[in-house]
Amino acid sequence: MKSRLMTQEAQDVLSCSNIPPLFAVLLRQKSLSLESAFALRADAPFQRYLLPAAPKPLSISAKTGNWGLSKGVIAVDPSLAKTEIKEGKRVLMARLPEDIPFTLTILRRMIHYVSLQEVVMGLYSQEYELVGTEEDILVSNRIVIRAMNKNPEDNDIIFSINLNETHARVFQQPQLDFEKIVVGKMLEHIPAPRWWRRKWGDFPTCQTQYYPAQYKHQQESSFKDILIYGITDNRGSILPITGDQDLLWVSVPVKKHAQLKEYQTVIDSRAEGGVEKIYAARVALHLALGGKPEDLREQISNDSIAGLGCVTVFESYVIDEINRAFMQSGIRHVRNLIQHACENHNPRQLSSLNVPIVHIWKGKMAMTYSERELVHFVVTPQYPNENIVDVHPKWDMRLWAQYVAKQIALKQPVVAETLKVYNEYCIESQMEGDSEHGTT
Repeated sequence: MKSRLMTQEAQDVLSCSNIPPLFAVLLRQKSLSLESAFALRADAPFQRYLLPAAPKPLSISAKTGNWGLSKGVIAVDPSLAKTEIKEGKRVLMARLPEDIPFTLTILRRMIHYVSLQEVVMGLYSQEYELVGTEEDILVSNRIVIRAMNKNPEDNDIIFSINLNETHARVFQQPQLDFEKIVVGKMLEHIPAPRWWRRKWGDFPTCQTQYYPAQYKHQQESSFKDILIYGITDNRGSILPITGDQDLLWVSVPVKKHAQLKEYQTVIDSRAEGGVEKIYAARVALHLALGGKPEDLREQISNDSIAGLGCVTVFESYVIDEINRAFMQSGIRHVRNLIQHACENHNPRQLSSLNVPIVHIWKGKMAMTYSERELVHFVVTPQYPNENIVDVHPKWDMRLWAQYVAKQIALKQPVVAETLKVYNEYCIESQMEGDSEHGTT
């Protein structure tokens, strides 16, 4: 079984993942030059980076919203925050006071804007549903919507944009080369909905306008603006804060395993002496790869040492290379796009693998949609022969055992705890098999 998009063109992956082509080009170039394979989550708010918006600073741990018109940004109101599934119900994630360091002078509060195009496309794609009827839009001059999917259980919040907003609060989308950076349905021509009326303006023109996003609880009488956190960039502009990009893993190229062997140990940068260990090893790696001593300050980022968490030195190097490519891409506000270590080394709560994952390898792109597809992708003969990926010991060994078995057969390194779990799984499976066949 192959991942569903293995045989399709990269443009299809872009359309499904919302990765802007410019971002894809940079990632593919880095995958080729580093001879490494990347796996990254496709549900990150890529488009938000370009509107413009800035990845949140390392000092902020609050999650960006994942539903409604607050999706992809950090709302001031915690009732618009990110949701998670607990006991079969989708509930709001608790936000702790220390998640947002209010003492930082760089933080600003600002109104969140969304484009008419976003809202209408959300209705077409059934991400949102209308509240009320089309006639209600004509009477109220508002598009009122409810999030179809990730809204929390029993949450009565509805969202809207006011089509009667004055030009003082409405602006055109930024002057960016959207042919290069916007993909998928955002590029398709959207016909004017039948409820659209000329009194609001020419529909094709209005699509590119940004309106203040608003919300209210159903029992409230009026809508209010969604306030979000922003940050001042180096040019003095205030940019919305959005999320960073999540890497699931960075592979070690098999052909370079011997050269990189001593740089594949996981080090916790937050542990005592962790930063010093990573820095010393990064210096050694830089020199081993032919780097010059005078380039050390430019090549080794403080953020990629102190803020990543549990990371290998090789991953720290790769993350710096990727971040540097984005900083030099011409999108000035994109800084430190990747801000933490790969998730396969996360010692804390694991994120679901039953989500869209984009794979970039040998300059090509593919996509998987579930953990089962993810495993099928990595067990294809060529992948394990050329890449070493650490399997997290808490991943489902009923699925991952076949990949670990390939690593053992290929004499590749396996995480000690993962190997222990694998051996326990093999013994249990053997015992269950013997029991089914009546042997003892």
